[in-house]
This record gives sequence, C-alpha cells and structure tokens, in this order.
Amino acid sequence: MTQRPPLADDLPDSIDALAYCHGFFNLGPLRSLTEQTIRNDFEINVIGAVRCVQSCLVAFKSGAPARVLLVSTVAVQQGLTMHTSVTAAKGAIESLTRTWAAEFAPEVRVNCIASALTVT
Repeated sequence: MTQRPPLADDLPDSIDALAYCHGFFNLGPLRSLTEQTIRNDFEINVIGAVRCVQSCLVAFKSGAPARVLLVSTVAVQQGLTMHTSVTAAKGAIESLTRTWAAEFAPEVRVNCIASALTVT
C-alpha cells in the first residue's frame, strides 16, 4: 500500500493504537435469519474492521510500534444457540487477528478480546 485510502484522509499522520469495538449483533435461530441479516453483521464486524485497519496502515508505519485491538465473543469458542450470525462474523475477526498479527509483526501488535455478557 503506497497511498492512504480515502477513509484515512481525516486521520493524523501517526497512530499508535486502534480499538475496533463493534458490539451490536443479531441473535436468533438459523431458520429465522435472513441473508441480509448475516450480511449486515459481516459488513459491520469484518468489513468495518478491515477498512479501519487498512486506513491506519500508513499512519502505523510512521510512528512507534502500534497496537490493534479487536473484539470477538466467547460464543465463537463455546457454540451457543441463537448465535449463528454473530459467531460467523466474530469467528472471522478472530481469524483476521491471527493473520494480521503475523502479517504486521513486529511493527504492529494485533490482539483480540473474546468478551461475554456481564451483569451490571
């Protein structure tokens, strides 16, 4: 990548951290999910993360070692009912985390938190 993508136009020249913390998702059994619902979850979770990280790549390289934090859910590893759409999207986030950690090392550290519901 030699030029900053259009989303990067409003970013500073140097970025040392990015947290992509999308927290909305659709719950429901497979039989009630529409293709559009699954596409929406994937668009916001996966494509959104790709676009954000891609937009920051030049700014990451121009500064000190950078960090990226992504958010998944424990449902990816636990196999919870009613989570088809979100686990598909968040499973992709976990895969991207490992891929990007290898691809961007050592300049950028990439980690993912698999969160759970918390009673507050």
